[in-house]
Amino acid sequence: MTTRLIELINSVAEGSKAQFARMMGWKPQYLSGMLNGRIGLTPIIRILQVLPNLNARWLLLGEGKMFNSDEWIEIQSIGNPIFSQKKDCIHTSELVDQYESEKKDLIPVISEANEDILKTPREKERSLIHTKICSRYKELMKQFPGVKSYRLMKVIATEHSRTIPNIRKILIDYGLYSNKHY
Repeated sequence: MTTRLIELINSVAEGSKAQFARMMGWKPQYLSGMLNGRIGLTPIIRILQVLPNLNARWLLLGEGKMFNSDEWIEIQSIGNPIFSQKKDCIHTSELVDQYESEKKDLIPVISEANEDILKTPREKERSLIHTKICSRYKELMKQFPGVKSYRLMKVIATEHSRTIPNIRKILIDYGLYSNKHY
């Protein structure tokens, strides 16, 4: 797969590893690790998101053509997709410039879209529990407005078999509580 990745870099980024890394939103060191054989699912998904006309079977298995269509290559970008009639005509400097100018918009979108994909089952479960704890805290705050936060945390800690400091940390992480209250 490393040789196909190098072929892709040569085709899309004119052989520039640094430019290809920027197109993908990676540091060059990250790409270097991939070229040394440390390729995981997350970077493959990223490549396929940025280059949707890339043939996934070619990338993963070496079967078929590099791109699904010889006529058009679409490179995804927030707002304005860039089209080229022939893959040889892609101006990577324009792509990099556009990516850099839209980087602020792109990163949060990618983070949100990949958040669930990148989470392990344990992280998903933890996130669900944290959401329940936060919802319960909000509910108790409305139900008992005059009660001290510590007492509400004690109720939640008992319900979820956790310690009060653990509940406090979760609430702080989600912006529902600050240390100055305690």
